[in-house]
Amino acid sequence: MHAMLALAGGAEFQRGCEIMDVPLVLEARGPTLGRVAIVPTAAARENPQLAADNGVRYFRHNLHVMAEAVMIIDAASAADPRLARRLRHATLIYLTGGDPDYLLATLRGSPAWQAIREAYELGTVLAGSSAGAMALCQLMWRPGHDDWEPGLGLVGGIALLPHHASQPAERVWTLRNRLPEAVTLVGLDEMTALIWHANAWRVVGLGTASVYRRAEPEVYHMGDLVGLPPPYGVWSEGQISDS
Repeated sequence: MHAMLALAGGAEFQRGCEIMDVPLVLEARGPTLGRVAIVPTAAARENPQLAADNGVRYFRHNLHVMAEAVMIIDAASAADPRLARRLRHATLIYLTGGDPDYLLATLRGSPAWQAIREAYELGTVLAGSSAGAMALCQLMWRPGHDDWEPGLGLVGGIALLPHHASQPAERVWTLRNRLPEAVTLVGLDEMTALIWHANAWRVVGLGTASVYRRAEPEVYHMGDLVGLPPPYGVWSEGQISDS
């Protein structure tokens, strides 16, 4: 069974997000108080310290769990063995929103990503919001380019569009039509997550998940199960399989 994984649609660390983050904290605590690692890589070109501080404050004050910033913000910090060690010791790793292109370029092939993969394989809960969720999927939308590129590939067969409620329908379908048939577009509203647990994806949060497989999207609400591919269990560079 894979560890718990959450793909969130954005607006993380705000009042109202507790509904989707409580299951993550409960899973991450286990027999301990848990250790949350906030990774603000995607916010590195804006204000990564603010993004990290918001996450630490939110988990400590709203969810009453230990949390710390792991400041992986460039190639050097992504290669820092001390930061990789802190990721391996976390019970919940949370990738913030921001710039998905920068996040992907910084993490791909890095010791930090290797540490995240190893931690997840060993049972650490993993969550990403907006850019953090986009990069975990098989293909990742490049804002400003309106095209797709290979993501980190933790979840195969899925491409994620966050902040879905604010996206014009025509643009969503344009992006959908540029995807290979084997990849399903999933639109997630803010403060809403798809959570993988107990061998199933479930919608948790204040908004909806929209799955684009037919002429009209399938819309799922809080508590609904969604039939999508599971996270992969075994990684190798350039190819990911579940065997």
